[in-house]
Amino acid sequence: MKKVKQIMSSFLVIVSLLCISTVTIFAVESNEMNGLGDESEEQKVKNDKNVEDFFNDIEIQNIQPLGSGVSAGNVPYFKQEENYYCGPASTKMALHTINGWSESQKEYARVLLTNPNNGTGVARLALVLNANQSRKTYSYHYIGIGTSLSTFRSLASSSMWHQAPPVINVYTNGLYLYNGTMLHHYVVGQYLATYSDNTPYDKMGYVDPWDMNYGRGETGGHHQDSVYNFHESTIYKYIIVGKSK
Repeated sequence: MKKVKQIMSSFLVIVSLLCISTVTIFAVESNEMNGLGDESEEQKVKNDKNVEDFFNDIEIQNIQPLGSGVSAGNVPYFKQEENYYCGPASTKMALHTINGWSESQKEYARVLLTNPNNGTGVARLALVLNANQSRKTYSYHYIGIGTSLSTFRSLASSSMWHQAPPVINVYTNGLYLYNGTMLHHYVVGQYLATYSDNTPYDKMGYVDPWDMNYGRGETGGHHQDSVYNFHESTIYKYIIVGKSK
């Protein structure tokens, strides 16, 4: 009997450890807010094909600076209406640039499945961008530790060249105006400009829907930061880029 109790006790301990491990893994995925759980296998294959085509286009076009830079157009500023609405607000800004009009942030939040716990998933945001306009094809790209600055710059510049404002998923502590404050966030890229003779496209203009002051000025609205800061801020995050159909 004593031996049976010991076996049962050991079994319960193992089950408890498995449950704890499962919860921990789920929590990490939720905190990353990558949204890949919303994506079907068919959608993932389609996005992977878009990624392959996108890089082929970059190689074929060999995009060079147009004068002093390249622009995605006049991206409007919409202040996010809830503290977790950076996804809906960024979606609205990108689609308004392409279509000349846009739905409400509340409507985009509904179709994006945005919620206060996990925010907005990257895969879902790319799907909604594609579903609400007919001129561009958007795809999301993971920026890993091995993704070079030049690759990040090429992704952003090609999207802008196609007049498709890139939506950039960032850790904000790398951006100047956030002064070390770390948030999971979305902003919209507007232009790349050259200010150094040796470094093409070393500055990025962007539009930020989050309006707050962390000691270096208001974050909301149209701003500029270095491409280096943006690249560092997107490591382990994503950039959603588009190309003309």
